[in-house]
Amino acid sequence: MPGHSSTDANVSQAVPLPPNRVFVSKGYGRGAAVIELTPTGDGSLPARTVWRKAKVLRTKSTNVTVLDR
Repeated sequence: MPGHSSTDANVSQAVPLPPNRVFVSKGYGRGAAVIELTPTGDGSLPARTVWRKAKVLRTKSTNVTVLDR
């Protein structure tokens, strides 16, 4: 998840959202996203962004906790 800084900082720890989604967030102007992973019959695992907001949950050095999803 590229950012808007001079470094290659990455996202904080991805948070699983069962059964097939993950939540990621990052500072540096990127915000947060929910990614859906759907296995296919050929063994691939395509990813699709189902939600993204650039101005929310901009983590830099902490992780998030999901409560009552």
